[in-house]
Amino acid sequence: MAEEPTPKILKWGKLRPERVISAPMGHAKQIVFRYNGDPKTEESDLDMDGDKSVPEQGSIIDRRGERWKVVRVNMERSAEEPFAVPTYRIFLTNEL
Repeated sequence: MAEEPTPKILKWGKLRPERVISAPMGHAKQIVFRYNGDPKTEESDLDMDGDKSVPEQGSIIDRRGERWKVVRVNMERSAEEPFAVPTYRIFLTNEL
């Protein structure tokens, strides 16, 4: 009879599944836009891939079909480090 090859045994000690789980959150962020200082107008964008740029103070951006000037940018982190997603609050004015 022919001898069957012995299956390879994986060494579980070398696997690190926690790295796979936490990797997608590495660059994720939330961007909150506030228009003319009114908290009722806030719009939130969750950027899971980290591919959206955060506008700089003084720059002009297009949102809601209008041009807006960035008055202030605040970055906040919550207490649930290291899994917290940073929040960028972007304060806008239409007074150019």
